[in-house]
Formats: sequence, structure tokens, C-alpha cells
Amino acid sequence: MQVIFDPRPEYLRVIVRRRESVEEVGAALSAVVDQARKHALRRLLIISEESTPVFRVQQFDLSGWLDRFLKDGIEKVALVSDSAEVFASHQYIELLASQRGVPIRAFREEKPALEWLLA
Repeated sequence: MQVIFDPRPEYLRVIVRRRESVEEVGAALSAVVDQARKHALRRLLIISEESTPVFRVQQFDLSGWLDRFLKDGIEKVALVSDSAEVFASHQYIELLASQRGVPIRAFREEKPALEWLLA
């Protein structure tokens, strides 16, 4: 797995490439939260490339991560995927996040994701 951080003035752009396991989801999210805190950024653009979809969200403790996002003051998270399968898993995460009041949205392209993230 490769994680690339690109802090922008209003958001943190993150590319997660070749994430294959549930364990890697937790590692990537931990690194993302640490970088957001380091750069004092509250909006996240997370782009998944060449990654495996994850539907068993309990295995990486999605509820705990959503609570952490709220605690750390994360305002919005846009998830961008390069495959239909990962997009479907991101839509599932979006649904669960909305039930907990965490603004996460799934997108297939970066431009509309940025428009929503920065609105």
C-alpha cells in the first residue's frame, strides 16, 4: 500500500494506492488523521486507486473512526474511487456515516468531490 499526502490550503488531499487488506484501512486512516491534525486541516479528500473494496467495516472499526473524526473536528470527507466496486463500498461507508452525523460522501471523480468538499 502507498499513501501520498498533499496538504492544500483548504483541505488534505490523500491518495491511497493498492490498499488490499482491512488492516491497511486502519493504518491508512490513522495516518490520514495524523496528517490532518499536523496541518490543521478539517476537510479530507481521499482518493482510492487500484484498491480492494471493503464491505466488512466492523473489522476496521468504522464506528470508532467516525467517532474520532467527530472528536478531531473533521468537517467533511470526500471519498473518490477508481472502480465501481470500491465506489459501492464507499457508498456503504457514506450511508453508515450519515446515520452517525458524519459528513462523508462517495464520488467517482475528483472534480465533483472537490466542489462538495469546498462548498
